[in-house]
Amino acid sequence: MINILKKNFHFGYIIFFSIILIFFGINDVEEYQRGTLSTKLHWQSFKSFFNTFFYDSIGPGVKIPIGPGPYNHPLNFFLFNTKIYYFLLAFLHLSIQLVYTCKLFKFYKISFNKHLLTILLIFSLPNISFYLANDWLTSIISYSLLPAVFYYFVKIIDTQKPDFYFKFSIFFCFWILNGTISHISIYIVFLFFYFIFSIENFRCLKKIFNIYFLINILFILLILSEKLFFIIREMSIFEGYRVFHGTHDLIHLLEIFFPYGDYMKNFFKFNKIFPFDRLPGNPILIFFAVFISIISIKNFFLNTLKIEIKKKMIIILNFLKIN
Repeated sequence: MINILKKNFHFGYIIFFSIILIFFGINDVEEYQRGTLSTKLHWQSFKSFFNTFFYDSIGPGVKIPIGPGPYNHPLNFFLFNTKIYYFLLAFLHLSIQLVYTCKLFKFYKISFNKHLLTILLIFSLPNISFYLANDWLTSIISYSLLPAVFYYFVKIIDTQKPDFYFKFSIFFCFWILNGTISHISIYIVFLFFYFIFSIENFRCLKKIFNIYFLINILFILLILSEKLFFIIREMSIFEGYRVFHGTHDLIHLLEIFFPYGDYMKNFFKFNKIFPFDRLPGNPILIFFAVFISIISIKNFFLNTLKIEIKKKMIIILNFLKIN
């Protein structure tokens, strides 16, 4: 019993993080009013799952679904209790994050302390932002499933085993159906460039693009056909992109460095639109990156200077020996 607890101690951190949602709730109701509401309407009954297209309680003829939401998530069976629903979502997806991040570390033969990794991963800024500061269930799902999708992606590149193709297609479809395309599109760009830089020659491509690849591509297109149709139809109805919160200007990139003060507002005489958690960057990470960059640049020049001094000393010594 003690050995089992020691091996699974990391789930204690996940439970602690998830329980916070039950006792303190979430600081926002953004997706709850749109995506989660649409999900509840779809999952009221077996019949409503297939024939709910409009909802008049918000406004006459409002189309359902409204915005992104976890419409095809198995945990939707627990929507009858919001606290339990959010707790289970947090526990499941934090567990996926941790398990597949550990698998990726082992695949790349990166040594790590599981105790430290668990704390850094579970209490990371994206998790705090998506779970506690904002009501972004689809962002949670998109972010949490990335390690799983990426793991099977690299396994396909490495071994081309049939079961990895199948597992990748399952996770990928689940990712697209329940996540938010705005986040997933960025992750797909990352996967694309990783794939490009991982291919050594044409022979590697032939190994990857085999019969299992074609079968799973057809499987993915079949599963996602309705989702793709919905997105294409919505894009054809509206001209251009729809913006709800406004877009970031250059001034907001500068405001990252002074998130809590009115320095930028008073100096540039502009009205602050975005709260701290909606700015286009994180001040903690930026200041940390600047600090590390300064140290790296300093070490680079010091090492370069030492090498140059050593070279000159060798030249002088060789010259003296010759003479």
